[in-house]
Amino acid sequence: DAFRFTFVADTCPAPQLPQYLRLEQHPVSVTVDDHTARIEGTKTLYPHQCDSTAYLLSTRAIGPRATSAAFEFVPPSSGCYRVDEFDPESQRNCILGEADLTVEHGVGKTWRGSISLRKDGAQWNTVGHFPFFAGVPGRVTSRAKAGSNPAEWVADAFRFTKVSDSCSKRPHSALMTLRVIGLDLTDVKLPDGQLTTKTDLRLAFHEA
Repeated sequence: DAFRFTFVADTCPAPQLPQYLRLEQHPVSVTVDDHTARIEGTKTLYPHQCDSTAYLLSTRAIGPRATSAAFEFVPPSSGCYRVDEFDPESQRNCILGEADLTVEHGVGKTWRGSISLRKDGAQWNTVGHFPFFAGVPGRVTSRAKAGSNPAEWVADAFRFTKVSDSCSKRPHSALMTLRVIGLDLTDVKLPDGQLTTKTDLRLAFHEA
């Protein structure tokens, strides 16, 4: 006949809603692929030798035709984010070298460094942890390392994952990646960064 909802307290006891309290702690993860990156120079719009191990199985920012790629990110909430980078595997038909990165974070803060594209390809690799603020755009720009062969540069994808409220108090965590390939996922309607909408499965993946 009827249901009544009565406010009784600001918070509910943890034992009553454990699954939702645990879901609230799940990190926010946003992936930016080279398909949406701002690429200086000429995009590669045809199949390339590096595609077979690239993120989403295609590459758009490849030297020397492309000279840099900017991956823009608008944080949904303030906090400390782990920035991960994905590039194809360096092999005989896809020879890769090194890249210079510029991470624009916080309010007017900039970090510069370089990464090797020769090793640990076809997987996510951590660049570092940086503070971002809700609504304040951040950016990672990749280009061929100064003095290196520009033909051995590629920029594929970057991932931004919130790990804590502050970078000075971030918890120790291990990076685990599950990559699903060979399936047509274009018609799957799931929120960004989620494999399923089922609460129990999301918890299982998070705690694995």
